[in-house]
Amino acid sequence: MKSPISKLLLASAFALSVHANAATVTQYANNVSIPEVYSSINYSDFLAFNSNLGTLNSVTFYIDSATLSGSFIYNQGSSSTSTLTGFTANLSVWAGSADGPSSHNGLSSGQYNGLSTDLITPTVNLTFSNQTFPNTISRNGSKTFTFDGSQQLISSPISVNVSAGDYNNGTYYAPTFTMLNEIYAVGSQGGNPSITWTGVSGSANLRLVYDYTAASPVPEPSTYGLGLSALALGLVAIRRRSKAKD
Repeated sequence: MKSPISKLLLASAFALSVHANAATVTQYANNVSIPEVYSSINYSDFLAFNSNLGTLNSVTFYIDSATLSGSFIYNQGSSSTSTLTGFTANLSVWAGSADGPSSHNGLSSGQYNGLSTDLITPTVNLTFSNQTFPNTISRNGSKTFTFDGSQQLISSPISVNVSAGDYNNGTYYAPTFTMLNEIYAVGSQGGNPSITWTGVSGSANLRLVYDYTAASPVPEPSTYGLGLSALALGLVAIRRRSKAKD
């Protein structure tokens, strides 16, 4: 059985210990311009994690929303016809995936952020204010498709964890991300049609979250003083109790 003094020492040591707490640092990037369709953008304005804050546990990249606006022109060309049943879109995100950039149209190389697979948002159907479907474009014809308001490229916020790889070796640089906006025509396309995308613009709201374990702060001298004072008073009380029993 532990003596009263041993119990008091253990209690004092526990009281003086400081437990580290989980914390997060969140960075927002709103209205980031999405380039023309099939042109990629590299976003690298997030700040690197400050290792003085503690130990980094994970890094998560979010796309909270992404929209398209404007219009594009579908040119049928000099042969055949096309009958379209609609258009779909998705947004691809690349953060230095394991398979590299060679298999991705329009994506440039960058830092390896530990992303095991590329993030491709679920396909969404686009709606238009001036066209209905099915829609036939005859030989030598063209049609303009105007978005019905701001088209959402994602139905709800999506996330990808990029905390593996270089984040585990103590190098806490700010991750970079490449985004690629893609729109596809759905239906029967004859001949060699082309699409002029210059009237399309878009934007995305991004977020990066650093989850970390906060560094244990060094207790103030006053904290030590209070703990030692309590310990001294306890020892005096135990000693008096021992004398009284004698």
